[in-house]
Amino acid sequence: MESFVPRYRYLAFFVLTALVLVGSVAMLLPFVPALLWATVLSVLMYPIHRRFLKRFERLRLLKGDRAGSVASFSTVVATMLIVLIPLALIGLGLFAQVGGVSTNLAGEAGKPSFEKTLESVDDALKPLMDSVGGTFSVKEYVLEHQQEIVQGLRTPVVKFASQAGFTILTLVIALLTMFFMLRDGERLRKPALDLIPLPHEKTNEILAKVADTIRAVFIGTVLVALIQGLVMGIGYWIGGAPSSLMLAVATAVLAVIPLLGPPVVYIPVGAMLFLQGKTTGALVVLGFGFLIASQIDNLLKPLFIGGRTNLHPLAIFFSILGGVLMIGPIGIMAGPMLLTILLALIEVIRAWMGNPESATGTQ
Repeated sequence: MESFVPRYRYLAFFVLTALVLVGSVAMLLPFVPALLWATVLSVLMYPIHRRFLKRFERLRLLKGDRAGSVASFSTVVATMLIVLIPLALIGLGLFAQVGGVSTNLAGEAGKPSFEKTLESVDDALKPLMDSVGGTFSVKEYVLEHQQEIVQGLRTPVVKFASQAGFTILTLVIALLTMFFMLRDGERLRKPALDLIPLPHEKTNEILAKVADTIRAVFIGTVLVALIQGLVMGIGYWIGGAPSSLMLAVATAVLAVIPLLGPPVVYIPVGAMLFLQGKTTGALVVLGFGFLIASQIDNLLKPLFIGGRTNLHPLAIFFSILGGVLMIGPIGIMAGPMLLTILLALIEVIRAWMGNPESATGTQ
C-alpha cells in the first residue's frame, strides 16, 4: 500500500502534465502561421538586426536592453517597408485586376470581337487537334462554361476579402512575436536548449541547418521566382498584354515548380498576342521570356544557393507544395524547414544506432 500511493501520485502528476500540454498546444494552434512567419522573418532579417544593434551600441546613446529593444523595433519597421508593404500593394493590385478580368469576361462573352478571338485560337490549335484526332473547341468550351469560369475567377477574390481581417491580425501577431524573438532570442536560447533531449552542440547544428534552409529557399527559390515575375511583368506591360500584374504573379508562382516555370505563362500570352495581330507585343513578351526570365533560374540559383542546403530540388518542390497545401503561403518556408529537421533527426537516430553515447551524451 505504501508503494502504491507514490505510484498513484506520479501517475496523476504525469496525466495532469499531459492534459496541460495538450491544452497548451491546442491553445497555440491558431497562432502557428503567425509564429512561423515570425520565425522566418526573424531569420531573414537577423543580419539587418545585428547591424542596427552594433550601430546603436557604437553611438553610445543607448545601452543594454534599450539598444536591443530599439534595434528590434527598427528591424520590424524595416521588415514592413521592405517586405510587407510591397506585398500588400501587389495583393491589392491583383485583387483589382482579377475582379476586372471576371467582370470583363462576363461582359465580353457573346460579342463578335470576343468570339472572333476564340475562333483564332481554335484555328491555331486545329493542326494539333487534327494530328491527335481531337475535336476540342476553345470557343465552344468558353461559351458553354462561361459562368463557371467567371465564378472560378471571383471565388479567390471573395475569399481574399473575407479573410483580410484575419490576415492583418496574423501579420500583427507575427511582427510582435518577431520583435521579442530578435530582442530576447539570445537570452532564451539556453533555457530552450535545455528542454531538448539532445546535446547542445547537436541542437545548435540542427538550428543552423534550419536557418540555412530558410535563407537558401527564400533566396534561391522565392526571390528568384519574384525576380522572374518582375521581369515578365515588365515584358507583359511593354508588350501590351492585358492584366499584366496578374500574369506577373502567375509567372512568379509557377516559377517555383521545376520543369514548368515561366514558359507555362509567357508562351500562351505571346501566342495570344500574335493571334490578335499584335506581332511586336508577342515578340517582346517571348523575348523577355526566353532571353531573360528563363535564363535567370540557371544564372542566379547556383549563385544564391551555393552549398547552403543539400536538399534536392525535387524534395524542395514537394516540401513547398505540401507546406502550402497544409498551412497556406507560409508553407513555402515551413515545408523545407520541416524536411530539414526530419533529415537532421534521422542523422541523430543513425548516429545513436551506431554509437548511442555520441548522440545522446550529457549536456
